[in-house]
Amino acid sequence: MKLLCEQGFYGLLLMHMHFHLSEDNATAWTDGKENIFFHPQFLDAVMDSELEYVMVHLLLHVILDHFSRREGRDAELYYEAADIVVNSNILRSYGDDEYNICLNPCGGVQPHQLPDGEEGYQYTAEEVYGALREEQEAADRTAQELFKALEAGDEVAIRELFSPYARENAADLDGKIRELIAYYPGANGGYTGNSVSTESKRGNQFLHVLDITLTVTNDGQEYQIDICLQMRNDFEPSKEGVHLIEIIREEEKPEGFKWKEKEDAPGVYVAE
Repeated sequence: MKLLCEQGFYGLLLMHMHFHLSEDNATAWTDGKENIFFHPQFLDAVMDSELEYVMVHLLLHVILDHFSRREGRDAELYYEAADIVVNSNILRSYGDDEYNICLNPCGGVQPHQLPDGEEGYQYTAEEVYGALREEQEAADRTAQELFKALEAGDEVAIRELFSPYARENAADLDGKIRELIAYYPGANGGYTGNSVSTESKRGNQFLHVLDITLTVTNDGQEYQIDICLQMRNDFEPSKEGVHLIEIIREEEKPEGFKWKEKEDAPGVYVAE
């Protein structure tokens, strides 16, 4: 009743949906038609405000026909894009208060911006997908260029990956690059990984940082590599590029190990 009174558009449309309990998935989902499903344990875990957000979120996926529009696009990336569009529209409908798109069992405030900091409601899911795809391709390109240079022992190519700021300010960058090459011998046997972007904006200035974490098999050993890539930095443009590279063998990772972050000094960090 609260939703119907305060958000009549969403409330009225939700009255035409059918709600079900199911254990087929871990949280909540829709078939893209008139059905919304909840896992009983998830339903027990959320607050009333979170449940309202979830229902409106799923409703908007149905209204915007996101499921049939995916076509041949990568499913995970497309639904991430669709979520950004939906969450941004909800945020706007609820007065731009992020509390209304907060879902604590799923990490808190849900994503609602493109990688460049623009709000998702201004774009289609297909347009957001394109922006996310560009970000993913930048991560893949950086990883491939690094591995190619490592395998060739090309110190200059590795140095060129770094931002002008990092090349100028990193402690003994050339020596650390040589240490990196010595630590990582042999041929790349294939890698897996993921990237996480963080954004901040002040006025018209924007900072977009991509944290790329890779696991690679090399001469029978498993390495983990973290690359901090500043894709855009309006505050300090000289920092655009790779800020730092950190590498460690899986067997050497100490308990409680944490990667360096964008606030740390630029350069190359090789496990000791």
